[in-house]
Amino acid sequence: MLWRLLTMTTTTAHPSHAAIHHDPQAAANAVAAYEESRLRELASVQKWRARAWVAARFVLGGLFIAGAVGKIVSFGATQAAMREFGLELTGVLLTTAIAVEGIAGFMLLAGYEVRRAAIALMLWLGTVTVVIHGNVTIDANRAQAFNNLAIMAALLFLYAHGAGNASIDQARERKAAREA
Repeated sequence: MLWRLLTMTTTTAHPSHAAIHHDPQAAANAVAAYEESRLRELASVQKWRARAWVAARFVLGGLFIAGAVGKIVSFGATQAAMREFGLELTGVLLTTAIAVEGIAGFMLLAGYEVRRAAIALMLWLGTVTVVIHGNVTIDANRAQAFNNLAIMAALLFLYAHGAGNASIDQARERKAAREA
């Protein structure tokens, strides 16, 4: 009996414990099966993350496009509100807002130069937050400032990680890799 215990092989079938197997091939099969199941699980998680990444990029792009369209539709009323707030050159400022939000929003949606679009939108939102919503003692300004900070955090994520799947940026990277 002691001889059988001494001659058994020990292998790691699971990262948290060692298993004693009489058959080294069975141990190898157990390890291979475990690793295969972990790889399938990882692939499933990565697929979900890639889809969520694209969906988040679409939502952010759509958010800025909707903002630009809203400003176009209510150009006069928005311009009047800006004048009432005390801003000058409201036509130029409003046109700039529409251009920045619309163009960068479409860039996010298409996944084209996403990092540049994210930086432009972060700078834009930061400026708007300080100039328009800087008085955070007013509840509405505080709420809008926090909303803008949350959107800026999402844009920072896009800047850090890029466009992800289903994007012009990814297609360009793949083409460059094939040509290299």
